[in-house]
Amino acid sequence: LRQKTEASVVIQIYVRTWLELRHSGWWKLMRKFLSPEFQRVAQREKLEREAREKIEKVLEELEKVKKEKVELNTQVDKLNGDAELFQLEIRRQREKYEEMQRDIAAVYDDCKKHDIEKEKFMDQLNEREKEYKKTKDEATQVQNEIKLMELKIADIQNE
Repeated sequence: LRQKTEASVVIQIYVRTWLELRHSGWWKLMRKFLSPEFQRVAQREKLEREAREKIEKVLEELEKVKKEKVELNTQVDKLNGDAELFQLEIRRQREKYEEMQRDIAAVYDDCKKHDIEKEKFMDQLNEREKEYKKTKDEATQVQNEIKLMELKIADIQNE
């Protein structure tokens, strides 16, 4: 029986405390906070906040991607411009090469002509040298004949 009495005293204390707390602002606030409706609102706000944060992150990423796209497009444009300049330079160099090839061919043709002319002149020179030698040999022979005749004339006059 003593335990029952003590238990009823403890229960009375708790009931009195509850009755006092029940009308306080703190208790009303706690009840409101623990209500299912408040919990749903809090959950919804939490979800909305998380969704906003995710949207902000996605928008930030989108801005980064847009900036990167602009930078890459700028680089592509620059590279396309450089490629066009290189193509133009290649065309110029090719034209210059072709012109040099034509010049080389012309010089080669001129060299061939000069070689042919040189051969003609060498043939003419060789012929003239032969004629010169022949003429020189004839002149030497005539001189020898003249000397012989002079010797014969000198012998005849001496006799």
